[in-house]
Amino acid sequence: WQFMRSTGEVYGLEVSRFHDLRKNPVVATRAAAHHLRDLFERFGSWDLAFAAYNMGYEQLLDRIDRYGTTDFNELARQRALPRETTAYVPKIIAAALVANNLDRYGFDDVKIFKPVLSSELTVPGGTSVATIAKAAGISTGKLQSLNPHLLTKYVPPGGDYVVFVPPTALSRARAALPAMMGQRVASNDAEVLAPDDLFGLSGVDREGRHEIWNEEENLLGMLPKPRRRSLRSVLSGRSEAPEGEDLGAVAEEFAPKRSDRETVMYRVGTGDTLIGIAKQFVIDVDDLARDNGLDPDEKLREGALLKLMVKPKVLARWQDQKERQERRRPKSASSKSSKRKSSDEG
Repeated sequence: WQFMRSTGEVYGLEVSRFHDLRKNPVVATRAAAHHLRDLFERFGSWDLAFAAYNMGYEQLLDRIDRYGTTDFNELARQRALPRETTAYVPKIIAAALVANNLDRYGFDDVKIFKPVLSSELTVPGGTSVATIAKAAGISTGKLQSLNPHLLTKYVPPGGDYVVFVPPTALSRARAALPAMMGQRVASNDAEVLAPDDLFGLSGVDREGRHEIWNEEENLLGMLPKPRRRSLRSVLSGRSEAPEGEDLGAVAEEFAPKRSDRETVMYRVGTGDTLIGIAKQFVIDVDDLARDNGLDPDEKLREGALLKLMVKPKVLARWQDQKERQERRRPKSASSKSSKRKSSDEG
């Protein structure tokens, strides 16, 4: 799925000496779907969602901000996007059209491969790939082909680890592996890597190495920000320093205005407007629009996510108000039901 390492880690795709979960066929696919859904919620367009997936979320926001349009075709026409991204989106659309209309495009005789089936097998951390393959009755090559994310001859040390085996080999592996592990001191049938022997890795917290972030949570706000964008944000749109003026000094002059802000991802609700949100969070509406690549007068799409730069005190006050509103809801609902009940009895 071509995840950059930093983006992959936000979606739970750990990279270590022992594994690269970006290559895990199941976990990485879930992460890719999660990331694409987040991007679609933010941009409201699959064209822009795929463009952001290819070139980077912050980079696309930067181009939208710079060229003043959220139309993918217009961005492509103005050469605002990398050449690869400009071609990437139409390729996906073309592939979808062809795949769903094979007869129409002359591919009716194409042989569709069956999906590669696999089952999950939980093994002790540090177990060798050879031991797992022997327990499952398959070759190490077959096991490695189902687990391309494993980078060494061992699964990562620490707690239990999940590997993929053919469904037909699962029962055998479950039955044979414990017996082989119990014999590891007396024979070489089971080879186990001790965590304490590996650069002190036994002290690392390895819980959830296969865990994906809550799939209902939008994680765009956690993506790393490119350095080249930060100065532009600090300068509030000033792309270069006045003649003879040091750019670092200009940045230092403007930085305090927003350096004390916290980043919040806000989901647009019914009737929300940029001006209304800006007033609610005491933000300059132009800053809010610029941070999100929007026009100050643009109509917001319900459910879209906006990045807000909010003062801590304002954020705390808003969170308190939200908590009080949530505490009131159950009470009002129960009082209504009690009133309804008493009137029914009367």
